Amino acid sequence: MGQIRTVMHADKAVVEAVYTHLAGDEPPAFRGAINDVYRLAWRGRHFCIRVRRSDDLFAYEKTFPKEPLAAALLNRATLETAVLDQELDRCVARLTSLPVGRGEPFVHQPKLVFYDFSRMVAPHVFTVSEWVTHTSIRDAALYDKAGAVLHELHSPRFSSFKRRLDEAWQPAAQWLSTQIDQLKHLRGVEAEVEAVENRIKQIGPQTSRFTLAHNDYHPLNWLEEGAGLKVIDWDNATIAPPEVDLVKVKYWAKLDADGNYRPDHAAYEAFLRAYQTAGGQIDCAMLAVCELLWLPKIIAFEQAREAQGLETRPFPGSQQMREALKALLHSEDLNVGHAV
Repeated sequence: MGQIRTVMHADKAVVEAVYTHLAGDEPPAFRGAINDVYRLAWRGRHFCIRVRRSDDLFAYEKTFPKEPLAAALLNRATLETAVLDQELDRCVARLTSLPVGRGEPFVHQPKLVFYDFSRMVAPHVFTVSEWVTHTSIRDAALYDKAGAVLHELHSPRFSSFKRRLDEAWQPAAQWLSTQIDQLKHLRGVEAEVEAVENRIKQIGPQTSRFTLAHNDYHPLNWLEEGAGLKVIDWDNATIAPPEVDLVKVKYWAKLDADGNYRPDHAAYEAFLRAYQTAGGQIDCAMLAVCELLWLPKIIAFEQAREAQGLETRPFPGSQQMREALKALLHSEDLNVGHAV
């Protein structure tokens, strides 16, 4: 347990309880596509342990946690762009060199107790945060709240982007070609990628705005706590156009009677309106492009899960998303982007 001593300021007894819990055989409270979530009750306190079990399916940075990085950037969002660029690089370097530690609090994240990305004590990387007792009823007000909060999350602004957060900055003009190149490395969606590339060329978007995108923003990652909203699962966070975070809610808006996420036009429109009312700007052409870029990725991701015999629910399977892409490619909305 020597690793415990390296967790700065964290309660040593809590840390030890977490490692003991992970060494046991208790099943997770929730099993996601990438992460298993455990609830630890300890001396009247409750903690959420998120353990990344499926590294083979995880396509993003694997050596550092995103929650403390996001909190640091969001708490410094008023800094000038050049200074914020440097702050991001410093955070990545620090988190990579210190794989065990804790982060600073941010109002729209559950309080992070500590993280361990060293794999020295436990075989998987994990984060530990305070358990949020959230509202389970998903009413219309949730989408208004989520739209307004997203505008706050988009406060950090950048003039360039990173393909990965641990790589060098790249000029804005290369963002779209970089995304297309990543699609061409996906398996089993070659025809879809070709169609998407051709359609994007017809739209001809101009990329000039970049923010810290959560990149997995949908109701499963929203926790209502009283009047507030906590946003979880920052693993996919990246530097991208803000419209990236406006796509998934269109397809994963509400759970149906069978426990599957489905579209809900009214909820999605409420979400977009709330984002704009809070001050968010939406480039319709870029929103259409982000939607086109995402669909082949989720098709390939779900195909990989299905090939391993894994359950895709509550999310639609690969065939449903393939049909959604086909419908989008033939939609009149793509002539001007999604009407908002």
